[in-house]
Amino acid sequence: MSQQQTRISTGTSQQQTRISTGTSQQHTISVPTYLAVFGALMVLTAVTVASAHVDLGHFNIVVALVVAFTKATLVVTYFMHLRYGTNMTRAILVSGVIAVFLLMGIAIDDLRSRDSQTYMPFIGALDGVRPPDAPVPAHPPEE
Repeated sequence: MSQQQTRISTGTSQQQTRISTGTSQQHTISVPTYLAVFGALMVLTAVTVASAHVDLGHFNIVVALVVAFTKATLVVTYFMHLRYGTNMTRAILVSGVIAVFLLMGIAIDDLRSRDSQTYMPFIGALDGVRPPDAPVPAHPPEE
């Protein structure tokens, strides 16, 4: 088995899962730990469903994002074994999270600036009224 492959073996007598990343160090994650993480994910899923049926106003999105972030952290840490990953793997994860936050920030900024009066043209132009001191065209458009 090369160093790039990952081997997972489950022993029934030991009730543990061993993860070998091709190096000399092995990490052991117990089955009760996996079951606890699974239980936490199920509880968080129930919280998500319950919060969808309760009107919390603007806090619905906050609850949904906190629950989603917590669930993603549990999955990445335990099921994807990032807890025992290398620093390069963690750096790649952090850069991806930063990119997501940047894109969300750009989208939120775009949504917030849509109702701004800064980019609106002269309001009277929609009704055919000219702004003050506007030159009159030589040939008015024919209708």
